[in-house]
Amino acid sequence: MVSTDPLRQCFLAEWYQPDLSVCGLDGMKALLDDAATRRSNDGFPVQLLAAIASVRDEILYGLFVAESAQTVSDTCRGAGRPADRVTGGVQARVGDWASGAPDDPSALPDGVDRPDPGTHRDQ
Repeated sequence: MVSTDPLRQCFLAEWYQPDLSVCGLDGMKALLDDAATRRSNDGFPVQLLAAIASVRDEILYGLFVAESAQTVSDTCRGAGRPADRVTGGVQARVGDWASGAPDDPSALPDGVDRPDPGTHRDQ
């Protein structure tokens, strides 16, 4: 997604999480979604577009659309998960496909393995 509205920009929030597990991604997304809804209801529009885990690098990412980095930072704090870094000027394309969601492994893009539920894989 590329936002051409100067008041609605894309931001990438990062959290460095030792011992990160993929199953923690759903919980983090739920916390951030709830905080974004509360923040938007308070007059500071913000939306979480995607939550991404890089288990190998022990990093969680959140892709947001908001008016400012401060709004994203406040949203993360409101979720009880202050971001280690928020970067502005981000461009992203977000489609309908979610990593690991297809039941048919052949439906996954080249180079993407379906994760084993509940396991941490060193790659």
